[in-house]
Formats: sequence, C-alpha cells, structure tokens
Amino acid sequence: MRNLHRLAMLGLVTVFAVTACTGLAPMRTLKKLRDGLQARDESAVAAVVDFASVKRNVDARVEQRLSEANEGKLLGGIRAAVGERLAARVVEKLATPRGLINMACDGSLKMPPSPPPPCALKGELANSGSEGDARYSADLTLPDGKQLKLVLERQADKQWRVVDMLMSPESFEQLRKSIAD
Repeated sequence: MRNLHRLAMLGLVTVFAVTACTGLAPMRTLKKLRDGLQARDESAVAAVVDFASVKRNVDARVEQRLSEANEGKLLGGIRAAVGERLAARVVEKLATPRGLINMACDGSLKMPPSPPPPCALKGELANSGSEGDARYSADLTLPDGKQLKLVLERQADKQWRVVDMLMSPESFEQLRKSIAD
C-alpha cells in the first residue's frame, strides 16, 4: 500500500512538472522575442517568429476587412483592389525581422537613422493565456501604448513561434501612412 501511495505521489509530481514546463515554454519564447526586439537583433527575432505564417495570416485578415468595408459600395471592387495593393506593401514590410523591430521600437516601418536610437518598446506582456494545447497568445504593449496581440503555435519541431499578429485597424492605418509619407 505504501508503494502504491509513493507511486501515485510520483505520478502527480511528474504531471505537475510537465505541465509547469509546458506552460512556461510560450512565455520563454515571448521573452526571447521581447529581448530581441529591444536589442534590435534581427536573428533573435527571426528565431522565434514564423514570418511566412504571419504574412499569410495578416494578408488574409486585411483582405477580408477590405472586402467587407467595400461590399455593395459604388466602385467597391476598385477601392478594394487599390486598398489591397497598399496593404500588401505594409504586410510585406511588417513580415520581416527588420520591419517588426521598426514597428515595435519606433512605431513606423521606415528605416531608423544610423545608428538607430534606443528601442522605445516597453515590452509589457498582458492578457497571456493558452488557447488550447498548441496555441498561446499575449498582448505586447507598443511605444504608443497600443496593444499588439501575438499568437504563438507549437511547431512540428516542438518549438513555440509567433504565427500571427493582430492589431487595431487604427494601428494598421498608422503603419500604412508611415510608408506613404
């Protein structure tokens, strides 16, 4: 009976340890991302962000927003096509390590002066939590006080990577204007 009790306790401790380690892995990834952004380290950012997935997810969301905004409007198709072309430029720049660093540190997709100023990213993480076994999200506070929702997924190699970024339409418009200026 004592051996059964010890075995049960060992099982509980093991389950607790595995759960704790699994729950901490996405937070470690977010910390690496935040540290990479603050250091303006492109290779550190690239190591924890799946930019192909980010581009695909942001492109799809922008296309849907533009389609909904222009549905049933006079010249809506033309407006949507022009809007998609402008939005594609923003997404193309954002979906790179340099673009993400510039957006997070400077609030712009333009190249900073050389040498770049210190990163203004506060790096506060809020509203973090699991969205199932292989998804996790957290809000990152940007220099302008706005939130960027980061969505992470556990990849085939068991590493957590950012696969999507959600920002307010106002923030996206601000980035679009930073390219046009």
